[in-house]
Amino acid sequence: MPDDAFDRDLRLAARDFASVEPPAALEQWLSDLPARQPRSGGSLRALVRILAAATAVMLVFALGFTVYWTHSGSAASQSGEPLTIVTEPPSFHYTGCQLARLEPVRMERAASEIVFGSVQTGDPVAVTWPYGTTGWLINGKAELLAPDGTLISTEGQTLDDLGGGLGLDNRFHVCQIGTHVYLH
Repeated sequence: MPDDAFDRDLRLAARDFASVEPPAALEQWLSDLPARQPRSGGSLRALVRILAAATAVMLVFALGFTVYWTHSGSAASQSGEPLTIVTEPPSFHYTGCQLARLEPVRMERAASEIVFGSVQTGDPVAVTWPYGTTGWLINGKAELLAPDGTLISTEGQTLDDLGGGLGLDNRFHVCQIGTHVYLH
């Protein structure tokens, strides 16, 4: 569309919608606009610059989101120090989860270790957890996290939904926590 047709259409639209003549300042501004410049090779450079800037912004956003995601999952990953627990080795594979239930045990902390004691007798109970289970000290309280990062228990709580079986090492090997079975 030639510039004259654009000016004419703009004036008609302004008259139709505003029922007045366009302001003199608008007519002056329109007449001062330079004629449309043909595209040159510089626009390809501008496009590359825009794409590079957009890519940089997306990378910074992705990095920020990754840092946020890794530090906002469980309470343990936010701030805390690891505590010692006994877990199965990474190479261990269950042949099946035994159906025995562990007597109710209370989770406690002894220095940098999470320990368990019988609720009925108070005697220590040796427990081996599925590979990937972790213990953390968060705000002065011990937390036990399942391999998938969900909270199993905190210090002082009673666990009464653990399944598995007694091993030759005289330890109870947990392979079921609640309804979730961990067969690594």
